[in-house]
Amino acid sequence: MNENEPSKTTSTFLWAVLILVMIGTIAATMVRRANKQAATNAAISPAVGLNLSFPVPAYSFTNQHAQTITSDSLKGHPYIADFIFTSCAGLCPVMTTKMSQVQEKLGDAKVSLVSFTIDPEHDTIEKLKTYSDVYKAQPGRWHFLRGERDSVYDVLFGMKLAGDKNNLDIHSTKIALIDGDGKVRATYDTGAHADENTLNRLVADARQLAQLHTALPAGFPFPKVNASLNALSALLLLSAFIAIKLKKVKLHVSLIVAAVATSALFLTSYLTFHFAVKLHVVFPPSNPLRNLYFVILISHTILAVVILPLIFITIRRGYRKQWAAHKKIAVWTFPLWFYVSVTGVVIYFMLSSAGAYTAAGL
Repeated sequence: MNENEPSKTTSTFLWAVLILVMIGTIAATMVRRANKQAATNAAISPAVGLNLSFPVPAYSFTNQHAQTITSDSLKGHPYIADFIFTSCAGLCPVMTTKMSQVQEKLGDAKVSLVSFTIDPEHDTIEKLKTYSDVYKAQPGRWHFLRGERDSVYDVLFGMKLAGDKNNLDIHSTKIALIDGDGKVRATYDTGAHADENTLNRLVADARQLAQLHTALPAGFPFPKVNASLNALSALLLLSAFIAIKLKKVKLHVSLIVAAVATSALFLTSYLTFHFAVKLHVVFPPSNPLRNLYFVILISHTILAVVILPLIFITIRRGYRKQWAAHKKIAVWTFPLWFYVSVTGVVIYFMLSSAGAYTAAGL
């Protein structure tokens, strides 16, 4: 050991502590956000979540301003839909009042509202305009649509809502939430007995979908990308391990550099997902694998924090050709890094199979 070695050791230690503090701060912030979101969701209601995912039939109708609105023109942002008719004296005024309340609760969220009339013969554009004015529908946001009766009912039945072409009074009191890809994600009963929690849950779910489609292009597969990066990292690490055992040092170095780059890409994607998109994926409380999931998640999270300074120190020693010191720490770095990468993939498959991503709107 030369006289400069203590200062190098101190420098390495300080860098390791700094990285650990930074990652710890990020992790603590994410936990606080997740807890806050969970508390908010619990306060709203024990929601079943966005547990549906099937496409809305294609349509092209006319709104109260004589504008053509199509299923494609509404894509890109979520919208909320119901089926009413203006001469209805029973449930329709209740439903439309609820839609008006939802419009107000949504604020500036990029969510549209669509009310389809199931009585197009009577509900002319003029009558729909008058009706929309009564409920203070915001132009460009809340569309009252009319089209051929059969086409309207095709959409209603396509959303898997109840109705009877031969009896206007028989129609669903449910409101459907459609995501930016044109898929029904959930329905909410807004009949006379629906409480405030139902509307709050609808608004929260709609905001969540709007946030997802606003942050990045619709349908960006964050979970799959993150899992793929973890899997690639694990493969590169295993290959690097085999390479060094075969004494192919240059190949080993190249594979380690690729693993570092892949892990860096994963960290960037992961933080973007949790901070830019701000969606919190929750493992279903009723799932029997929940305890196992948390054991894996907690160990994965703790070791992900621990592994960063170890990677830094290991690579630093290798770069300086301190082979003995490099090997001494690498025997810890490799299995921990490999474990973190593999469990990242395991966590993805557990959440996916439990329906957690679908419930979060992904």
